[in-house]
Amino acid sequence: MCRTHLLFHRRVSGTNRLYRILSENSYGVYIFHLPILVVYQYALDGIELGPFAKFILAAILGVVTSYALTYVLRRFAVMRKVI
Repeated sequence: MCRTHLLFHRRVSGTNRLYRILSENSYGVYIFHLPILVVYQYALDGIELGPFAKFILAAILGVVTSYALTYVLRRFAVMRKVI
């Protein structure tokens, strides 16, 4: 059990480019995700899908859009200091 934990920890705890980008943008995602999700939920209101399908679609689109928006905004020096 201990060996499995150590092997997993060595394998996963390393830093790579994706983890660094996700980490740097996490605060911006925290700020922007709620308004983005509300917009997607209103946009999906008229579409004939089940509630679970709408939830999954809004969640995926919300996460992707939040990270993309934060990533783009952080390219500006002024915004990088704020988010």
